[in-house]
Amino acid sequence: MKKISKILLNATALLTVCTLQSSALADTPEIKTGLYAPATAKYSKMFHNTDSFICMGTGSEACQSFVKGKKFTSEEKELVEGGYISGDLKFTKDKDSAEYSVSGSIHFIRICELGTGVFSKTDDTNEFESKSVKCRRNDDGSISCPFVNPDETEQGDAHAVFTFRPAGSNKLKISAQSVPGMDEIIQDGCLDSISDTLFEYETEEEYAHNMYVSSKLQFLMADDNLNRSWRELSKAQRDRLLAEQKKWVKEKDTKCGPVTKKGSEGELTKMYRCQYEMTNDKYFELASMRE
Repeated sequence: MKKISKILLNATALLTVCTLQSSALADTPEIKTGLYAPATAKYSKMFHNTDSFICMGTGSEACQSFVKGKKFTSEEKELVEGGYISGDLKFTKDKDSAEYSVSGSIHFIRICELGTGVFSKTDDTNEFESKSVKCRRNDDGSISCPFVNPDETEQGDAHAVFTFRPAGSNKLKISAQSVPGMDEIIQDGCLDSISDTLFEYETEEEYAHNMYVSSKLQFLMADDNLNRSWRELSKAQRDRLLAEQKKWVKEKDTKCGPVTKKGSEGELTKMYRCQYEMTNDKYFELASMRE
């Protein structure tokens, strides 16, 4: 990827980016450094991080089965019903130059993704790796930063420029515009939807709590899938597998800790993630046995 300074110069046809001396910006609002994510308040203030649990947005049969007849807390409802926009943006600021940098990515209904990283194929994982990119400070106190579509990183240049402006206490409003010549590689509706979403400052404690609730829901959905898959087996199959299934449950609880375990949210998050991974693997194993 070309140097960020060159990337932003390529975007000047869209955005006028002005670099001013810090003294001239003394009266403009400052963007607080740290983590930002979309947050809603339909039921409670829960952040929609990249790794937050999402169910209803998928519209899948498994999701409908999971939700049916269940009662959720207000926080769980917020994540179960989901948001169209999720993401994590981390802002840092150089102490000497006062320049901002940002890292992270934004998802639109888990289909469109724009971020500051690139795909790495070194491990054949095609995994999105966030990295920090430098931003430019504008004369109104906003900052403009280059983002890419990770599916199209061979283009080299930025695909969009995001401008972040303070919007009240610890909130950011985003203006998103494609770089000239790059609009065809950004899915329709992505930029407009992102521009309608407020990102809010999220403390480490709030993020950790979000991951606790998400990991619990993720396990519960996997457990629901497993039970449904078990019921779909023939009686002869269930009879043959019952002893093995009971043994597996004991092994899972020994390795992960039982779901009735007491402890801190951090400890329970670790337990739920372990329970989810083992339960999800067993679900796919049983699903492959259906006659």
